[in-house]
This record gives sequence, C-alpha cells and structure tokens, in this order.
Amino acid sequence: MQFRKLPRNVFSGGNSSNWNESRSEQGFVEIIGELLMLAIVVFVASQIALALKPPEVEKYADVLVKDAKEPLVTNQAFDVIMLAGNIRYSDLKVVLRNATDGDLIDIATYNGNQIAGNVIQATINDADSYFSTGDVLRFTHSGVLQPGRYEITIANRKGITVNLRIELK
Repeated sequence: MQFRKLPRNVFSGGNSSNWNESRSEQGFVEIIGELLMLAIVVFVASQIALALKPPEVEKYADVLVKDAKEPLVTNQAFDVIMLAGNIRYSDLKVVLRNATDGDLIDIATYNGNQIAGNVIQATINDADSYFSTGDVLRFTHSGVLQPGRYEITIANRKGITVNLRIELK
C-alpha cells in the first residue's frame, strides 16, 4: 500500500486561506496573551513601588513665643510668631497655665476673627485662614495676669506644636 501525499487544501475543504486564517488567529491570541502578561507585570510592579515609597513627611510648624516688649500692666502678655509652616486658625488652640502650680488659666480658640478665651485674646489681621510664616499673634489679657512664670501650649488638630514656659514681667 502506498500513500500519496495530498495537497494541504484537501483537508480544509479545498481552501488554503482557512489554514492561514487559523494561523493568524493563533498569532493574534499569542500577542493578546503577551500584552496581558505585560499589563499584569506592570500592575504588580506599581503596587510594589507604592508599598515601598518613603512615608510622607508631616508638615511642621516652627513657632516662637516671647513675652511682649511692654510691661504686663499695659495688658500685652506675649507674642506668638510663626517662623515657618502654617496652621489653620480654626485648628489652633492656645492654653495658658500658671507654671508654678500648674493651674489652668485659659484656653483660647478661634472664634471667627480672633483667637480668644476668657483671659487672653489675639486679634487676627490676616486675609487667609492660616497662621503662616511671618504672621504674629499679639496676645493681650483682660487685666487678670500678674507678673510671673507661665506655661504656654500651642496645639493644632495634629498635636502639640509648642509647649514652653515664659516669664511675664
């Protein structure tokens, strides 16, 4: 028995273009598969890059507090100067304590146009809503403070920015 070699188009219904089409479809599927693999690799690499990125540095505020130049009897208590950074006025809280016995004297918060409590207050002459670099809050008092040592704590929503003691003259 002898086998005879048949032309390729005998098994494909007599049309050789079907065989070429199936081969091009197979190539198309391979390309799509490679593109999907590439997309998966890129996605995984981006997720790893996000996981390994350095943590964001939290913004800071560098604040200076000093007693007012004039004597305490003029009702000027202390100045708060923002050297660098910014704090939203609505997040700002100034706590005044007697440094000798720790008694709470006042807590001043933002009320729309000033940082004020029952004893201390500072008018805001600022166009924006931030206590930012170069701004000065000049705190006055209602006449109750006596010369002595006081502890001032300035806090914002994220925590304490300044906690120090000053001598009011």
